[in-house]
Amino acid sequence: MADVVHRINGHVATREWMHQFATDPSGFMTKVVESQDTDNQELVEPARVVEDEDAVQEDETRPDYPFHAFDKLDEVLHLQDRHPSAVYDIVEIGAGQGKLTKALKRVLPGGTRFAAVEPNNDRRTEFRHFMSDVPVFDGTASATTLPNESVGNIAIGHAFHCMAKANALDEFHRILVPNGRLGIMLNTGDFNSCPFMQDVERVVKSFNAAYVPSQPNHDQLQQIFHDRPHLFSPMQSQRIDTVFSASVDGIVDYLMSTCVMANLSHRRQTDVRLSIARLIEMNPDVTEDEHGEHKLELPCLVELHWVQKAQALQDTPAQHHPDDVVMQSC
Repeated sequence: MADVVHRINGHVATREWMHQFATDPSGFMTKVVESQDTDNQELVEPARVVEDEDAVQEDETRPDYPFHAFDKLDEVLHLQDRHPSAVYDIVEIGAGQGKLTKALKRVLPGGTRFAAVEPNNDRRTEFRHFMSDVPVFDGTASATTLPNESVGNIAIGHAFHCMAKANALDEFHRILVPNGRLGIMLNTGDFNSCPFMQDVERVVKSFNAAYVPSQPNHDQLQQIFHDRPHLFSPMQSQRIDTVFSASVDGIVDYLMSTCVMANLSHRRQTDVRLSIARLIEMNPDVTEDEHGEHKLELPCLVELHWVQKAQALQDTPAQHHPDDVVMQSC
């Protein structure tokens, strides 16, 4: 198989260089850093804050939702018997560039009325570029700007952390029609399912970084609804195994776009990228397509979680917290 050679920050990562990364990444980087003519401030560059640019990259590199993941979508969303007050059948909250909306549009009838809410102006512009027929509103999870009982279903992808905001569930309850559904649809790499992913975990941990993206488990999602049980029904869930087939660069870009990775310093991101590229080069499952591009299939997991709006909002005061606890998504 031909060598996979990557250019990282303008420098060609040779096979020998990547081999040293894979066998002793931390020790090798110690030698590299000591040989660099750089000042101490650069060497101890702090982890940066994830900016909008990172969120856009993450949206572009994340695995798409496969068709078969939505085989039982009618169990997740309330798609029959449209309520008379519903202006929109499905609204994606925190839509970003609209990856989830695009996936839903592929599998639902043409007459389905979509809309989206996204607070970032640049991402709204990107959304409109890809789906000019879907209105996208400037709003947040706790202030969508949508009318009361105007939404049949709310769909949330990897912006699910917005639900941890104190007022978000009240806002979702307000805009949903009676018996409307709130669906959370996550699509991530299955990081414990194959030796390759375990090797990636080992490499990343060697740089003193947590590997597994901070996705919530079932109990954590349940906890979000725990304090306001009168708003929604108990949560139900489905898990669907799937595969993300992409170029080697695409796989590396996806793994590097996770929140944990994006918060690493620029230098450490380069270190991790080189190590992952080397692991992929050594992977016997890498194939070559008719155009000579190297491909790898990454095991993924689609998680569908949903609740239904309670019939009536009880007069129970909202439990506001002085500091919102936000679960990080990836």
